[in-house]
Amino acid sequence: MKNKFTLLFSLAAIAFSLPAVAQVSYSQDFEGAGASLPNGWTQISAASDGGFIRGTSADLSSTSMTFSSHTTFIATNDDGCGQACDKGNDLVKSPVIDLTGVSNPFLKVDIFYFEGTYQGVTETAFIEASTDGGTTWTVISDLAGAADWRTEFVSLSAYANAPSLTIGFRYKDNGGWLFGMGIDDFSVFTPPQNSVDLSSLNINSYVVQTGNDIAGSVFNSGALPITSLTVSYTVTGSSAVSATINGLNIAPLSSGDFVHPTQWVPSAPGTFNVSVTVSDPNGVTDADLTNNTLSKSVIVATQSVQRLPLLEEFTSSTCPPCASFNATFSPYLEQIQANQGPDASAAVVKYQMNYPSPGTDPSYNSDANTRSTYYSVPGIPDPFLDGVNVPANTSFIQGAVESRRSDIAVMSVGVNATNNGDSLIADVTITPYANFPAGFKLYIAVTEDQYDYTGTNGETQFHNVMRKMLPNASGITLTAMTPNTPLTFTRKYKFSYNLDNTSQGTFNLWGSNFTDVSVVAWVQDNATKEIFQSAFDESVTSITGINDSENGLEARFYPNPSNEATFIKVNVPVASKVNLEVYNIMGQRVGFQNFGTQNGAQTLKFDTSDLTNGVYLFNLTVGDKKVTRKVSVNH
Repeated sequence: MKNKFTLLFSLAAIAFSLPAVAQVSYSQDFEGAGASLPNGWTQISAASDGGFIRGTSADLSSTSMTFSSHTTFIATNDDGCGQACDKGNDLVKSPVIDLTGVSNPFLKVDIFYFEGTYQGVTETAFIEASTDGGTTWTVISDLAGAADWRTEFVSLSAYANAPSLTIGFRYKDNGGWLFGMGIDDFSVFTPPQNSVDLSSLNINSYVVQTGNDIAGSVFNSGALPITSLTVSYTVTGSSAVSATINGLNIAPLSSGDFVHPTQWVPSAPGTFNVSVTVSDPNGVTDADLTNNTLSKSVIVATQSVQRLPLLEEFTSSTCPPCASFNATFSPYLEQIQANQGPDASAAVVKYQMNYPSPGTDPSYNSDANTRSTYYSVPGIPDPFLDGVNVPANTSFIQGAVESRRSDIAVMSVGVNATNNGDSLIADVTITPYANFPAGFKLYIAVTEDQYDYTGTNGETQFHNVMRKMLPNASGITLTAMTPNTPLTFTRKYKFSYNLDNTSQGTFNLWGSNFTDVSVVAWVQDNATKEIFQSAFDESVTSITGINDSENGLEARFYPNPSNEATFIKVNVPVASKVNLEVYNIMGQRVGFQNFGTQNGAQTLKFDTSDLTNGVYLFNLTVGDKKVTRKVSVNH
């Protein structure tokens, strides 16, 4: 059975209600028992399943066409009908609607439709109108695809005063085996002249003590374009800051954005309630005042740092569309990670899945399956950016990454990975700059940078593949975090686990002595799936490769990134002179400290407060032995 792919995605699905003062000419919510269409609704279909059927998402879904819950609705399911089913012209029709005396009618309907492609064929769908009982039809909306239910508004002004209007919904599989479409909450109505809804606040949950925009999105629920709007806001009971925003052009029954001309400058770190109200569209009292105010809790941090977004992709070597997407996506991933440390554009983790048939991807493991369940991944390829599902389109993702990088981060995450001979040790340091509640998760992934393998989809090179999550894909639950108080974690991964698992393929899973391994870490809010910050270490430094048969040298540097100081745990088997040299990325020595003669287990401290933010090489010399580590400094 095919999987859902090559779809057009929307980042959010918003359900709009009719204004309370709207004049409704006809409506149908499709509630009721049985699979038959509601009274007055008819259809034409050559499909063996009868075409459009009434039911719930559980009734109407199939393996590769899963309808999201939306109470009871009508739908045609090409996937569920079968490959030989003829859905080349399914047409469902409303009853005749009398619009006599109605001068400015609109159609509102909720649609579930992917505009998906399978085996080179793309499905199509249309909303049409007829005034002669269905003898002739005019297309009034050529539907575009989306990942979930969304509300369509269509002007019916061309049919004002029409005594007999029929609305039709036409679905075509165009001779392929595609997906289908769903329809719910149908209304023909006349909106009030001036009405506006505040649909969302575009304010970050975490900000700093600089000027912060008070921004949001509104929905014009009126019949006239909105050219001006009054916006006011209060912060934790302060006096309202009001302004009239002119120069807008928000079409009827569509959305638009606004930014208040006066920024909010917080007086101190802490938690604040920001309440925003919109009113007076076009200088006229709003016809519906029930949906004009929204509030949001905002936390002001002590400082911000550069954000490193995390790109996750669910893919497989058995998935042909994955190969098509990765042809552009993989080179892009190499490009954004070309600059190491804080200059990288994003961290990357790929999860190889075990579908579609035939065969199983050699890198599939239970951690990948857990992560797929976590996101409710419907099919592959399926990319996520900082926990948000995004289209499988490299150009779109490139722009989204740059946009996300411009958002401030109020948390630092540092990773230092070392190889001590039989294990990989991942040291992770989280430094918050605001209060974070308990319950966030730290996730750590061990990835292989690149390996060669010939997949059934034609791919021959695979990059950033997750091999193991530490301790597992359930992550590490974090306690409440307070500003500027680091949390440190150490997780060990035995090399023997899965190192020579030849049953998963003939290629070398881990490169040569773990030299092609990276460790990626990120902090995520499980409730919203938002990722607050990520980090990766692409150089797993050996700390046992310099040992000899008489004595060994082990050293660990933390926290990484460093703020005011770096601590070095080192075991000196025999009394030896110890010193530290610090070099910047230009090879210039910018720091030195002589620790004198040491013996046994020691914890050494090096002051980094005078170093500028960046990546440095720390060379620790113990007698005639030397250890080199990359350490990021981020004040």
